[in-house]
Amino acid sequence: MKWTEETAPGDIVYTVVSGGNSTWTKGSSSVVTIVVKYSNEGFWAEHPVIRFDTVYEQREYIVMAAFLSRIYGKEERGVFRYYEYFDLSDEAVFSEYVQQVKAAALYDTGITAEYGDELLALSTCNYHTADGRFVVVAKRIS
Repeated sequence: MKWTEETAPGDIVYTVVSGGNSTWTKGSSSVVTIVVKYSNEGFWAEHPVIRFDTVYEQREYIVMAAFLSRIYGKEERGVFRYYEYFDLSDEAVFSEYVQQVKAAALYDTGITAEYGDELLALSTCNYHTADGRFVVVAKRIS
């Protein structure tokens, strides 16, 4: 599992967790399998909150979007490269990211984020297309 976390005091916290099908396991089920279930709006309706524990604390996030994406070529323009957003401390960048996430969403959760909210992105490989990805973005609620 790869992860990055921007945690400088006073900065916006944006955690990205990226893993492949064999990377995350919890008991007998793959966490990736659970993440991909968010492609179904019914699954989201039953499980809108993700619990994400660190060695320091237990956190809860509410899912604001789930979407399909892929790794884009350098020459491709007008596409959302969610994987290039790491520093959301600038309000304009944060707003752009949230707008792009909401536009890419498979369904409307009615949940959005305001500048200053802490975000979590779970990203995994998906085989809907070459270099496909499935992404869930959530905001921290506790």
